[in-house]
Amino acid sequence: MVTDDMPRHWYEDYERGRPGYPDQVVDLAELAPSATVLELAAGTGKFTRQLVSRIAHVVAVEPDTGMRRLLVAGCPGVEAIDGTAEQIRSRTTRSTRSSWPRPSTGSTTKPR
Repeated sequence: MVTDDMPRHWYEDYERGRPGYPDQVVDLAELAPSATVLELAAGTGKFTRQLVSRIAHVVAVEPDTGMRRLLVAGCPGVEAIDGTAEQIRSRTTRSTRSSWPRPSTGSTTKPR
């Protein structure tokens, strides 16, 4: 989201200046290389680059156009989506509501 008082090169400065993640971070999730990963708020793709180098299918969600531009440029194999976590949840969980945990009991809901 570029505002009138924000320099146009802000995104590139952010990408250059922000440190990356240790390689071991991807290992913590214990994902198979054949997995599909949904990354929310992917930003400029610092973590996404690590994911796409080791995971078969990465879907990266980023609402900011400038961040998403750098994300796509740095991660050509990624499926980049404009959106927020809240928007993605409403799109992807409509068909899986029967498996949502009930907040009060922790049990899953039954299909109706």
